[in-house]
Order: sequence, then C-alpha cells, then structure tokens
Amino acid sequence: MSLTELFPLIGTLSHSEKAQLCDMLQAELAGEHSIAPLEHNKTYAVWTPYSTFGAARALLNALQGAQQHDHE
Repeated sequence: MSLTELFPLIGTLSHSEKAQLCDMLQAELAGEHSIAPLEHNKTYAVWTPYSTFGAARALLNALQGAQQHDHE
C-alpha cells in the first residue's frame, strides 16, 4: 500500500488513534536505526563540560594559536 492510499485512511482516525500511530511509527523508526527510545521515569547520564579543565586549556591554546597566526 502506498502513502497516497494511506493518507485518506489516516484522516479518518480519531485524534488518539493518530497519536498512537505516531508512537508506533516512532518506535518502528527507532528500531531501524538501533536507537533505543528513552524510557519514562528512567535516569540517564549526560556528559557536561563542568570541571573539564584539560579540555578548556586545550581549547584556549588552540584559540591563542589561531589568533597569533592571524596577526602574522
């Protein structure tokens, strides 16, 4: 079945059925790309640059080097 055949059928769905269809499509797409969807009420670790002084120093050195290169 093609998309042009599906659109009229989708239009007849109720709001909640359309939302359910979106959820199903999202889960299908996530499965195709091996990306797990986020789970409700689960905690996930997120990296932040807080206390990454080595990275800050490397970026500062690169910036200073670029500025010196521009002035030459």
